[in-house]
Order: sequence, then structure tokens, then C-alpha cells
Amino acid sequence: MPSQSLVLYDLVAVVNAGNPLFSPHTIKARLSLVHKGVPFETKELSFRDIRTTLADKLDVRASGAFSRLGNRCAVGGALTLMLMLLSRAWIIGTLVPVLEFEDGSLLQDSLAIAHYLEKTYPNAPSIFLPESSTPVDLTSAEYLVAVEFQVKWSKTFGTVEGSFPPFFGLAAPYIQQHMDCLPSEDCDANYFMSDAKMGFPNAWPTITKVAEDQDTLMKNARTVIKTLEDILQTQSFVASATRPGFADFATFGWYSMLSKVRPACAQELWMQGKIGEWVKRMIKEYKLEDFEAKKW
Repeated sequence: MPSQSLVLYDLVAVVNAGNPLFSPHTIKARLSLVHKGVPFETKELSFRDIRTTLADKLDVRASGAFSRLGNRCAVGGALTLMLMLLSRAWIIGTLVPVLEFEDGSLLQDSLAIAHYLEKTYPNAPSIFLPESSTPVDLTSAEYLVAVEFQVKWSKTFGTVEGSFPPFFGLAAPYIQQHMDCLPSEDCDANYFMSDAKMGFPNAWPTITKVAEDQDTLMKNARTVIKTLEDILQTQSFVASATRPGFADFATFGWYSMLSKVRPACAQELWMQGKIGEWVKRMIKEYKLEDFEAKKW
């Protein structure tokens, strides 16, 4: 098993201020690393850091590190994601997670990181077939089906067709309130509200309007959670009957974000019945007690 120093870049509202790590996307990479038993250190970044220091680092190193990144991620189509690193707009839009290797090369996107870990640490528990003995055949039909299901789950869980994503709608105004804001239009709080950050026109007025209707957001959130509850009727986790995997990491990310930002809301939505039991299993499995203790 390779031994190297890894750094996971993660998102906070204000760096070195004791703030919680709230991104629902970076936790997928974090749990993938923990699941594989791979040691790493965390480097906190604000949105300003991501838009400046990290974006510049990715731009400068993308072409030079491209062949290394390609080799690391040539599993499950993740190489396509690496090609997109050459677009600065995509780099800034996708943000973290980013994993830095000791040679200075960088790997971006939680799915690409998961694929890299599967290929590089074959004797550690599989992220996509967590119940299987190792090493897992990454070309087998069973493995590819498991990847397809969990990638689709990670992209769709947290959404309701025709509606604004409810967990983000519940959390976004509260996240913005905790952003650092210097007397400048370029401060993180203003950036967080921008169309450039959100990826669609008239973004913040839309989010503000959506957030005013808390009843609809809560109703849609319960609709999403019901899909998880249905699976948990017959098994302990999403990825498999007895062991968590990538689909669980993606699901836990939405709980974790809301629990950091609006603990009472998370308690109401997530800590009841089988859903609450699943949350407690995830926290115990990955020793997340301290990680989840930090809240606003």
C-alpha cells in the first residue's frame, strides 16, 4: 500500500476560526479516505482562497500534472473529469474537494478521488462494493453496476424533480450569514450570492424567494428522505446491506451540511426512526463525533 502525505482541501466560511466544515461534497472525499484507512491532513479554504490561490495552483499545474492525474483516474470514466480541469471556469465552479499529493499534483472531484483510491488501495475495503472481499475486480459486471447505481444516487439524492434542491434551500441563507465579508464587493458573502457561484441567472433572489416558503422546502426534504427510508427498511446502508459506501457518503453529506448550519432542522428531518439510526451508524462507523460536534 502506498505511503505518502496527502492533503484534503476543504471548505469553511472563515479560515482558522473554528468553523465547521459544511460542504456536502467534500465529505464524500473525506469519508472515502477514511473508509480506505488512508491518512491525510485537512487544509481549510474559504471561497476567496479557492477563487485565488487554489484556482491559480490548479491552472498552473493542470497541464504539467495532467498525465499523472490521468493515470490516477483512468477508472470508470473519471479521466473525462480531469480533462475538464483545463477549463478555469469549471475549476472555480466545481470548487473543492481537491486532494494534493506529496509531489504537488492535484486531484479534484470526490468521484475522481474515490476512483483513485479504489485503484491505488485495492486491499482496503472497496468504496463501491464494501461487502466484497478484496482486492475487488474493478472491471467486473458486479462492480460496474454498483458504481453506476451509487454515482446516480449521489447525483440525484437531495433533489426533487421540478423543484429547488430542498436541503440547499434550507441551508443557503444561513451559510451566507456566516461568510466573511470585507468592505468589498468581492467578499465571500457577496460571491456566495452571485450568479457565477450558483451557476444560474438571478440566483440569489430566486434562492431567497424559495427560502421564504419553508413549508414547501420541508415537504420536499421529507420526500427525498423517504427514498432513503425505503432502502433502510431492508438493509442497514445504501451501498450494501451491512456496510456503507459512496452512496452513503453522498447522502450523509446533506445531513452533515444541515446539521452544521441548522441543527434543529436537521434533528427534525434526519434523526427520526430508521433515518436517525442510519445517521448514528455512520457517525460511529467513521468516528465522526468530533467532526459533527462543530456547529454554528
